Amino acid sequence: MKTKYAFFDVDETILNFKSIFDFYKFWLCQEYGSIRGNLKYIRLNVYLHVMSYFRDRYDINKKFYKEYIHANESRLKTRGDIWFSKKIKCQSNFNNKILDRLRQHKIDGFKIVLVSGSISYCLEPLKNFLEADFLICTQLESKNSELTGFLLADPVIGNGKVTRIMDFLKKTNSEYDLLSSFAYGDHVSDIPMLNIVGNPYLVVNGNPVDFLSTRKK
Repeated sequence: MKTKYAFFDVDETILNFKSIFDFYKFWLCQEYGSIRGNLKYIRLNVYLHVMSYFRDRYDINKKFYKEYIHANESRLKTRGDIWFSKKIKCQSNFNNKILDRLRQHKIDGFKIVLVSGSISYCLEPLKNFLEADFLICTQLESKNSELTGFLLADPVIGNGKVTRIMDFLKKTNSEYDLLSSFAYGDHVSDIPMLNIVGNPYLVVNGNPVDFLSTRKK
């Protein structure tokens, strides 16, 4: 039997906020203290906002992740666990409609795959909490347990999500059924991922909307 999958974007799909930035702010405050950490966060946000007028999200993501240069990998993992333990205490951080879909797909025998441009240090705890089967996310390069500021592969956004999903499927060495599979995403950059499955859903104002029906209008 061919394997069926349910692919889920994370930020503003499963979560009601952007983990990519929220975790970075948390990490800064843990590393540098609240005042200095918040100032660094604000400065970077302003810079990235200005950059968005001239560069695409791909380049902005690569620039953003350079901010982790020299970060200790073990400490980042610990910070990720602490960060998520705080987030899980507030139910409003999660989109319950999407969580219900995820749980039902799991009951129905689908393999659950989280697909995100965010990083493993904050997403692994979420994957474990949701009992998802796989995590596809942006991977940061490290040498001697210290981050270099570079990525191991292209950011997992836009067409990059499709590339990573297809690479993942090839490595499973098993037959898969994308026509019967599902995908959920909230952003225009998620459309390439939605287009590879037979059951795509665009998350609009927290509600999963059949993407095929929106294209027919």
